[in-house]
Amino acid sequence: MGRTTDVLIVGQGLAGCMLALELHKREMDFLVMAPTGARPASLVAAGLYFPLMSRKPAIDKVFRTCYPVMGNAYREAEAFLGTSLLHEIPSIKLFPPAELEQWRAFQHGPEGSVIQAIADHAVIPGIKPGWSMAVIRPSGYVDLPLLVQACREWLIRENRFINWHLDHSGVRFSGNLVKVNLSGGDFVKARHLVFCEGASGASSPWFGQMGIKPNKGELIDIAVDGLPEKSIMRCSLNLLPLGKGKFRAGATYCNDPVNDIPSRKGLDELTGRLREFVNLPFRIIAHRAGLRPASRNRKPVTGSHPRFPNLSVLNGLGSKGVLQAPYHAWILADQLASGKVPLIKGLLKKQDKDVTLRLPG
Repeated sequence: MGRTTDVLIVGQGLAGCMLALELHKREMDFLVMAPTGARPASLVAAGLYFPLMSRKPAIDKVFRTCYPVMGNAYREAEAFLGTSLLHEIPSIKLFPPAELEQWRAFQHGPEGSVIQAIADHAVIPGIKPGWSMAVIRPSGYVDLPLLVQACREWLIRENRFINWHLDHSGVRFSGNLVKVNLSGGDFVKARHLVFCEGASGASSPWFGQMGIKPNKGELIDIAVDGLPEKSIMRCSLNLLPLGKGKFRAGATYCNDPVNDIPSRKGLDELTGRLREFVNLPFRIIAHRAGLRPASRNRKPVTGSHPRFPNLSVLNGLGSKGVLQAPYHAWILADQLASGKVPLIKGLLKKQDKDVTLRLPG
């Protein structure tokens, strides 16, 4: 027994969720395939968004492009899924007093309206003296674990979720359809497969050549009394208030080893960076790790395969996935609805020809 659909989304992390919601808005028939035990990076990430680059006062190009779509997309998702996802909280950026002139120059420039205030000396309970500060918005976070959970529940209610780990060798091409074999002779046929596999996409026989690399990130949840809870603190790491004296601190970036196991090295790095600006005792209540899907040029990988045009990908969102996922899902959904998904240029190079001959299908 099998099912046929317009689009089969492989993966139900942030990218898969946002694409599913966009396809639903366009009244397209789709299914989402993922194993229920999967741990996408979305379940670990803090989900922060911020208008500036991390190390200097300048608008992030990704923010400039994606933020107008991001806010609407998550508000629509909240209304549709019946849950609260987008939380707007100002950020306090701590920086050395030697950088004050640079920050004030930006504040008085054409894009300086994101800075609400600058103080020569940051006087904040629980924060070490010696820092200058800027109050910045828009900023905040998206509750990604709740988004994944609420989206999963919706997909199950609508009979659009398939609890299955895709075996690439089980993909076959039949005319203008792609067939995915399941257990017991069951199968799914789709006019288009879209791979939103996250870090595991690095091993894809079709898109693994595109430079998707897992990047390990670790964060900790801490309990500390006396820190203000109305802003995200940004210094050598980001400190997100969770309420009732609890905070989320992170994150690290590591390419070796590539696993989702919390490490002593990561813990030492996080606590050391935290003590650089926090002068209150804290207690660690959770330590997590996950694998971000990063790309070589830090740009999302999206488009269709030049040899198999009914296979597409949306991956490589990296540490700015909260900003980038709604924007690129919106574009890809429009392309799928029109039946015109652009080919990914340069995917098949001369040295890849022998490899492509061995691709499944």
